[in-house]
Amino acid sequence: MAKAVGLDIGSRACKVAVLSGGGKGAKLLRYAEKEYDLGSAGALTPAAVLAALKAALHEARAPRNSVALSLPAELCTLREITVPFTDDDQIKKVVKFEFEPHLHASSIDDVVIDYVKTGAAKGGTRLLVIAAAKETLRSRLEQLKEVGVDPLHVDVDVASLYNVAKQAKVFEGDPNCLIIDIGARTTKTLLVQDGRLKVARSIRLGAQSAVQRLTSDFQGDGDAARRAMEDAAGVEALAQPPGHASTLEIVASVRAIEAAAAGAQESEFLSRVLRETQRSLPAMGEGKAITR
Repeated sequence: MAKAVGLDIGSRACKVAVLSGGGKGAKLLRYAEKEYDLGSAGALTPAAVLAALKAALHEARAPRNSVALSLPAELCTLREITVPFTDDDQIKKVVKFEFEPHLHASSIDDVVIDYVKTGAAKGGTRLLVIAAAKETLRSRLEQLKEVGVDPLHVDVDVASLYNVAKQAKVFEGDPNCLIIDIGARTTKTLLVQDGRLKVARSIRLGAQSAVQRLTSDFQGDGDAARRAMEDAAGVEALAQPPGHASTLEIVASVRAIEAAAAGAQESEFLSRVLRETQRSLPAMGEGKAITR
């Protein structure tokens, strides 16, 4: 049975998922996640990333010849633009030229771009364009080469989030929805209308900022900050759910963490997430109402 590997080199950890493919769709076989060892200096180094990457691939017993790499959106430039064409061949010819004014820190020749059609526009097509610096891609590929991986496919994580939701049939019941993924250092937001991705953003606001702020309130005492979060949630521990936890258990743990953050920070962090989401998604006021 064919196997595929999903690989995410995140800001906090390396994550590896091994899947089987078949007529009934993909099935998750194994999953491994390894946090980076930041050492006494607390700095993330290439050596720490490489060590975590090796450990995650080894634990997941991941094949090295069928890997899809997820690239963090915060390392890319995401913009919505309109082009005066509807035909794919015509769009491909002009998309670089149309996107170039949106690049402020690099030349169009220094990036690799791809796009997703997000809808029709007057006399043309709306696109979500994603640009990744060639140097960023080169650095990632060199890291993977050291562990014997030559990825078959590179995608951006916001597109991966959309694809997961689509495979989970989220859009069948709620075709107009908002997806928010709160990571360690960034929050990804996606606006979906009629089941199609319309807008995607990466906001530099993550869960670590809430923990750091709470820890500073306790003068750097991380254990005291954790106990405060636990007390606020009314739970004995906020440990991650076990590997074979049911969906109900995972949802319960997520709600416990949300309750802890809300109680300990008086909802400040989650309120900031919602404010930044509303600010960064101007299209939220257009089209059909969000139901989920």
